[in-house]
Amino acid sequence: MPQYDIARISSNADAIAANLVGDGTQLHLELEVADAATTQSGSINITPNTWYWITMQFNTTGSHKMSVYETTNWTLIGSASGAVQANQPAFDLEIGHVGGEQAPGPLYMYYANLAADYTTGTYPLGP
Repeated sequence: MPQYDIARISSNADAIAANLVGDGTQLHLELEVADAATTQSGSINITPNTWYWITMQFNTTGSHKMSVYETTNWTLIGSASGAVQANQPAFDLEIGHVGGEQAPGPLYMYYANLAADYTTGTYPLGP
């Protein structure tokens, strides 16, 4: 199935990305952790034409994290984590179609209410 990054946080030697995977009618989100090798964690099913709150945390030790909430009752619908690959702080945040991959099917992505906590690293942000 086609996949592409919708958000990415990176350092010089480590990166995490929220990947959208699917054909436009069936979709899911994965947490991608990459350095020399790339690993995907979790498979969180989502529905087209639906708003979601996605929160990610980039760490220098332990695990990177991603959680996905539906926005009616703010219920957690899935989460994923992946081991930190390098002990380096993040320096880059990219939002939108940040990879060179082709988008899965006819698809529009909307982003709203972006928030970042770079002082205390609160996780999850939001609900």
